[in-house]
Amino acid sequence: MNPVFAAEPDIGGSLPFIKIGDYVIFLPQGVPTGGLKAVEALVRFLVSLLLFGGIILALIFLIIGGIRWITSAGDKEATARAKGTVTYALVGLVLLILSFIILGIIQVFLGVSLGLPLIPQPQPPYFPQPTLPRTKPTPF
Repeated sequence: MNPVFAAEPDIGGSLPFIKIGDYVIFLPQGVPTGGLKAVEALVRFLVSLLLFGGIILALIFLIIGGIRWITSAGDKEATARAKGTVTYALVGLVLLILSFIILGIIQVFLGVSLGLPLIPQPQPPYFPQPTLPRTKPTPF
């Protein structure tokens, strides 16, 4: 009796893959698979994740500080703690916005793309070439 082996998978498609031994793992679209583009995509992802996560955390602490302030019921110490929470949350939001602006300026000056939509990448000027209308040659 001869053993039956599975056919080799068709890897020539458009999906990125990783082959480990006899196993082929197909990756979802957008997953970096290597090279400098992978590092650029990883940095872009981490910067976006940190900015988004920081903004969400600052807003959560702003809400928590507001709720503590409302429920302090005139207690001086609780009101002071709540004011501190609100103050630190607002300072954190301002720092996140400033870091977003600074990263946008860095991406313009260094010519890298961090995926930040704040400051658009400079594009070379586009001057379309004038086209003359095509006419049939006239006989003399």
